[in-house]
Amino acid sequence: MRVTPSKIKAVFGFSKLPFAKESIDIFEHKRFTKALESLEYLAERAGIGCLTAPPGSGKSVLISTFLESLSKTAYFPVYITHTTCSTLDLYRQILYGFGIEPVSRKSEMFRRLQDRLSDLAIGKRIRPLLIIDEAHRLAPAFFEEIRLFTNFECDRRDEMVVLLAGQPLLAQRLRLAVNEPLSQRIIVRATLKSLTATETINYVNHRLKVVGRTAELFTPCGFEALYKASRGVPRVVDQIAERSILQAVKKKAKTIDAQIVSKVAIESDF
Repeated sequence: MRVTPSKIKAVFGFSKLPFAKESIDIFEHKRFTKALESLEYLAERAGIGCLTAPPGSGKSVLISTFLESLSKTAYFPVYITHTTCSTLDLYRQILYGFGIEPVSRKSEMFRRLQDRLSDLAIGKRIRPLLIIDEAHRLAPAFFEEIRLFTNFECDRRDEMVVLLAGQPLLAQRLRLAVNEPLSQRIIVRATLKSLTATETINYVNHRLKVVGRTAELFTPCGFEALYKASRGVPRVVDQIAERSILQAVKKKAKTIDAQIVSKVAIESDF
């Protein structure tokens, strides 16, 4: 039996597919809210921060929410995620982000970047904000570069915000002795973790409610199986839940129980 997105929406009364990216509506559980508050504090204070989160736990959603919370006139945000490149290429990305034409020599790029940051922060009173996502993949030498280009007035002032975001490996790398000068300057350390069993239920029901479903869809045992299979990782919850809905339509089931969820999890190798 061929099942289309339109068929799924019609069967369960969804306005959109509940676990598709375009249907995302922020689910602010306790750790999400705490991490967001830490990032907002960092933005207001200025300085260097670190955000770590396992894959699929909502780091991108948190960063997006954080950026949306900022004043559009008080901050100049730059976001980069391509970190598996050379130090020169990283500098080029950052310079492009801040509206600077890169040159070939690193020393000149460094000078131009510092001039631009000073002009924004001191001249225009606009706070530069650099987010380096996937920072656990940064070249070792670039950690020291971050410390250097955030150094204002002999390290007496914090004039910009740098947020290093990545998987838990990032925290391990920052603990290395060679990175201690940078690590000592990190003023905010935020983390995201997987959802609890109760948060998983609330998260799924939230996503269903956003697309117009208020009646029960997953049974209590279905939720238990979903949490066990997904370990509370939001991205995995989304995948198993969507495939379970697809399976329910094929079986003409009105609710999704543990049998359906477990079958999907086994077939999908979760």
